[in-house]
Amino acid sequence: MFFKSILADIIEIWNLLFAFPIKQRFNSDEISEYPRIIVSQLWFPVIGLVLGLIYWLFGNLTVGIFGVVSGSILFSFCFTLLTILKDGGRGLAGMSAMVEFACEKVPMDQSLLHLPDSVRKVKGPFVPVTIILVVLLKLLCFFLMAYYGYVYWAIAIFVLSMTIRGHLAAMPDLASGEPMIKVQQQQRFFVWILAAFLVLFVLIKAPFTSLIGYGITFVLAIFLEKFIDRQVQGTNPNITNFAGETAEIILLLTGMLLLTAAYK
Repeated sequence: MFFKSILADIIEIWNLLFAFPIKQRFNSDEISEYPRIIVSQLWFPVIGLVLGLIYWLFGNLTVGIFGVVSGSILFSFCFTLLTILKDGGRGLAGMSAMVEFACEKVPMDQSLLHLPDSVRKVKGPFVPVTIILVVLLKLLCFFLMAYYGYVYWAIAIFVLSMTIRGHLAAMPDLASGEPMIKVQQQQRFFVWILAAFLVLFVLIKAPFTSLIGYGITFVLAIFLEKFIDRQVQGTNPNITNFAGETAEIILLLTGMLLLTAAYK
């Protein structure tokens, strides 16, 4: 069944992105006989869309039920926590580790190769400072999103941050040498076309900010792909989650700087 191949792709990508693994019940021989009607990489922005819609729905519900201030505070705390926990803290761990490595002047290739998969594995004086700053930034940005009524920006944030993960996941895996997500060369940028389509709703609401956010994320993806290939010739889940975390922070800042001013 086509359904088996689709479900197998979704489970594979889910386990790559999130800290709550789903057991893969289909072996490769069982699903290889069915042609891929959807490129696996395209599930990344779709999963991002689902996350963004959950944020958008919950943000509107909390503000509607608890009022603007209380609802915004509740939304901010709940979804800052969810954003950090969704990948088991790998993105935050990668961010804090990169800051620590930079301060210690560790070579970039070694920094990328030793990105941790847990905050508990990151040691150094700058780690708690980085974690606190990132958490406070997310709390502030999510609060402003709910308070000023542009929670829809969460859709763009998660579609694009998942897209950059999908883009880098098509690079060779550092352990096996095979791409984590197999994509034909001519299909590499289909994921960006789909991402552009999925953020149309946000584009209608905030065209200028959406175009800037999309452009920044696309340029960041191309830059990181070339940079990572030059430094370590491959990637792994820790690197892709670090890239996604970086994109999330950039997009949160973009929304805070441009949309907050527009809604005041």
